[in-house]
Amino acid sequence: MAEEKKERPEPTNTVDAMKHIAQTSLDKSGEIVEGAADTLKGNVSGGIGKIIKSSTDIATNAAGKGTRILTQQFKKEEKDDSAPPPSGEKER
Repeated sequence: MAEEKKERPEPTNTVDAMKHIAQTSLDKSGEIVEGAADTLKGNVSGGIGKIIKSSTDIATNAAGKGTRILTQQFKKEEKDDSAPPPSGEKER
């Protein structure tokens, strides 16, 4: 049942980072449910392993992206150099 998921691009701002956390958590919570189903079907070690891995992935992702949100460390978006700077800013 495990589908190949496309890798999400790295967030470039706070809103993107928050969306990334929510989407990843939702994906991984589905894997937790699959792990619970595996456990109930008798594959205890495989099911528990899937639950632990998915919950750890959620925590790691949330902590990493949360740190970026707090420190505002995002990749710079590509700038359009043809646009004039906003009023009050000097051109470099």
